[in-house]
Amino acid sequence: MQPAEATLVNALRGNDQAVLSLVATLEGIIVGHIMFSTMHIDDGAQSWPAVGLAPVNVVETLQKRGIGKALIRTGIDMCRDKGHRRMFVLGHDEYYPKFGFKPCQATYGLGNALDAPDPFFMALEMAEGAFDGVTGTAHYAPEFDDLE
Repeated sequence: MQPAEATLVNALRGNDQAVLSLVATLEGIIVGHIMFSTMHIDDGAQSWPAVGLAPVNVVETLQKRGIGKALIRTGIDMCRDKGHRRMFVLGHDEYYPKFGFKPCQATYGLGNALDAPDPFFMALEMAEGAFDGVTGTAHYAPEFDDLE
């Protein structure tokens, strides 16, 4: 994990913004980590809760072995089991759709406070109809504002 990501993870935890944090281990050593944090969608009059997938890290020498996929799938399932209905990710447009993520603006008509373009800012509907009637802009937890 890069120093900026470690700082972000610590800030999210310290400010009660972490929803779920998982690690992958190999022979007792942590080789991967994923965190899900609070988000919200706001249209100026109403707000809807959501979860953000970020960051996700796997030790470089162990990448492309399914560790990241396992962390993502397990995390999505656990967030869904906790009753979360909406999830967002800013990431690779050919990687995250395999988990059900779709371009946010094109699919749901939602913007994002980062001004990240479709197809890189994506949303996952974790419960049927979770985005019905939802309008506005998706916002990460304020701790993400400090990233350079």
